[in-house]
Amino acid sequence: SMKLCLCEGSLGGLKVLAAAKATAAPVEVQWLPQEAHVVPFLTRPQLPALQLENGSFLFSTNVISQYFFRLSGKESNFNNEQSDFANQFFEWDITELEPALSAALYLHVVQEKKGEDVLGIIRKPLDYLDQILTKKGTSYLTGDVESAADIVLWGSLFPLLRDDSFLPNELKALRSWFQNMNLKEYCRKAVESVWTPKGLLELKAYLQKHPAPSLAFEKSATNEAKEEESSQQHLSDVEIEAIAEIWSRGSASLPSPWQPQHPILPVEGMKNVLITSALPYVNNVPHLGNIIGCVLSADTFARYCRLRNWNTLYICGTDEYGTATETKAMEEGLTPQQIC
Repeated sequence: SMKLCLCEGSLGGLKVLAAAKATAAPVEVQWLPQEAHVVPFLTRPQLPALQLENGSFLFSTNVISQYFFRLSGKESNFNNEQSDFANQFFEWDITELEPALSAALYLHVVQEKKGEDVLGIIRKPLDYLDQILTKKGTSYLTGDVESAADIVLWGSLFPLLRDDSFLPNELKALRSWFQNMNLKEYCRKAVESVWTPKGLLELKAYLQKHPAPSLAFEKSATNEAKEEESSQQHLSDVEIEAIAEIWSRGSASLPSPWQPQHPILPVEGMKNVLITSALPYVNNVPHLGNIIGCVLSADTFARYCRLRNWNTLYICGTDEYGTATETKAMEEGLTPQQIC
């Protein structure tokens, strides 16, 4: 059977457990420590996680919730519009709602902020959700019956909106929907299991180990206007005429390519550029993935500089020529210079 691996205090645990209970999914629930390493191909602990009967793993909370609903056939009668609408909510939850909620929850739980300090961060997504519910005029996000989208958004919102002060009274449609979801038995059971006193302590400890989330995507309209203005370059009539004249001459008028003399030394009166790049090691072995990354980027810039007719010296290699690099080169049937 399927195994749903959870930990108390998990932010994503509410939605996946509620979805499992709402659909009566044939799944065995395993409660593990927060640092448990369940998914073998991930380098860090990731809970919740769902192990399927064939051994595969799902570790996106939204995907797990959707999977339970599709497995149960509860959304089999959805039309295309309802399915598209639900998918838009899943994407909005990940890209807009969760980042804002993470930042707000950090302020509230770790820094013990209250009021507008917290509400100001989530006001925009809450307003948006209230407008959607008001416009649709239905009890749930996709119609008159709850769907995976309702449970996903409820699970994202609950950790913060369980404090009633963060849900403004004027957002009547959102408040009615959220309170209705709180009364669902599967949501209450999920809260009782995940949102325990022990879980709250573990959540706070987890958040304290990490830096405060930043809302880098949030830009004010004023800043955007300034950026757009500064990005526009206005050319004078003289400059435009000069550009047109140079363009009309064609490639024949371009300066001849600079032919550097070896050894490459600084030339007075020219722009002289030195390009070098560190060669990283992992356990005393040259890491070929990083070699490719650093060497190719430096080489690309060197080619650009030469095309600009700058006197360019490009040197990239290793400080351990006679050890690990040579050994690796011999294994590959190459010279140390070729492998770099």
